[in-house]
Amino acid sequence: MNRIADILRCVFISFEFFFITSIFFLLFRFPHPLVVIDQSIQASSEASKYLPGSVIGLMIFCAKTGTEILLPGNSKDKILVEWPMYEKLEDRVYCGLVYCVLSTMGAIIYLISPLFISRIILITIFLSAASVAFLITAQFYLAKNKIKMLLERHT
Repeated sequence: MNRIADILRCVFISFEFFFITSIFFLLFRFPHPLVVIDQSIQASSEASKYLPGSVIGLMIFCAKTGTEILLPGNSKDKILVEWPMYEKLEDRVYCGLVYCVLSTMGAIIYLISPLFISRIILITIFLSAASVAFLITAQFYLAKNKIKMLLERHT
């Protein structure tokens, strides 16, 4: 039960959740900036094609980096696996990967841009997806470097 509570805390008390709620708050309270962003992306046909691909690229980077976080791939990984809080680290990496997969789905929805979804909703979905993917990528990169540094120091 404690692990489930920790996972829920990881999901709902996070920068990613804050960014998602902030962007949707903008949609309902101040939609004009989102309209301007959408118009600037639509003005460049290349941007609307390739920006969603960047979110997919970030997800691939996160998958690779998440694996490196959990399994550093050297003789020191036994220290990490035996760490008492390894389970929490593992849960956070998996939570981040789920966020990245959901962000990729949002980017694909934006790329396909179905006719039954309005442009303002699509740009909100895309901005949420891009910001969450960027945050997760940055956190994974920093975590990988920190773990590498700590393992070097303690062996």
